Parts: sequence; C-alpha cells; structure tokens
Amino acid sequence: MKFLFCLLTLAISLPSFANAAPWHTDYKRALAQAKAEQKPVLMYFTGSDFCGYCKQLDRQALDQKPFHDYADRNLVLLKLDFPARKPQSRWEREQNETLRMRYRVSGFPTLILLNPRGSVAGEVNARSLRPLLHEIERMTKNRR
Repeated sequence: MKFLFCLLTLAISLPSFANAAPWHTDYKRALAQAKAEQKPVLMYFTGSDFCGYCKQLDRQALDQKPFHDYADRNLVLLKLDFPARKPQSRWEREQNETLRMRYRVSGFPTLILLNPRGSVAGEVNARSLRPLLHEIERMTKNRR
C-alpha cells in the first residue's frame, strides 16, 4: 500500500516538472537558442551543493511553478554550477570558470540577464519569486 501511495504521489507531481523550462549548462547552445527565439538568457551562477543562499533561492523562486511558467514563455535558462562535491565534467568546469571570470562573478548566487544577442542587460538582485520576476520583466522591457 505504501508503494502504491508513493507511486501515485510521484505520478501526480511529474506533470508540473515535465513542463518546466530546462536549465541549459552549455553557454553557446543557450545563446544560440536565445538568438533563434529572441529571448533573453538568465545565467544562474550557483554553488548547488554548498551554498545556502543558492538553495534558498532555488526553494523560494527558481523551483516554483510560476517561475517555470514565466521562464518557459520568456527566457532561456543557463545554470553555471560550481559544486564542491558533485562530479562535473572538466569541460563544464572550465567553461563555468571562464564565464565566472568574464562576468566578474565573485559570489553565489549571482543572476545575470543577457539580451538575445548576448550583451549584459543587468544583474538580477531579487531573491524571492515576485521581486525576481518583476526585476527580470523591468530589465527586458527596458532593452526592447
């Protein structure tokens, strides 16, 4: 009975994640998609397995359905992770470090919005859902 309950719970929760906007890890592919779809790129620099503020941002904003709904329609998402313990390919580590230096990221979490051409629109400083969406919307409207 427990197994059936767990299976049912999982089945109910899957549709909400199935429609979630994907987080890319490849900068060049994210930019190509942004250019093709004329959407800005939200770059998320995170230390996913050690950064408490990153985990809080995930819970309070980035993992929320309203954020995924908005992102699916309006953004290309790029996650640049700097884990302390999780395995990561050498290619991804080097790409992320190069981008961290290029965009002068000194701490986590850092959210940077790029326009569809790849130029910086600004740094998003909000840490909860509504202010985050409001700030992204304000930045994208100012750049159109």
